[in-house]
Amino acid sequence: AAKSSNLKRLALTSIKVDGIERAAPVDQVKAAYLAAGVDATFAASGWGKKLASKQKRAALDDFGRFKVMCARIQKGKKV
Repeated sequence: AAKSSNLKRLALTSIKVDGIERAAPVDQVKAAYLAAGVDATFAASGWGKKLASKQKRAALDDFGRFKVMCARIQKGKKV
């Protein structure tokens, strides 16, 4: 079933999946998506790296945040 989505939540990228025809079934779209390696391509992009970094920092505990703070202070002292 088709879903409507708010245009503010959509973002276009240069990643393309070829070989999908109009009104293709879900399994065909999924197979083409996996064959194109869209997830790996996105993860290698700058946007994907930025998202991964945000997720990694959000998962830190208190001591991890402390270590990041100390590393930033040391980096600032070197400059």
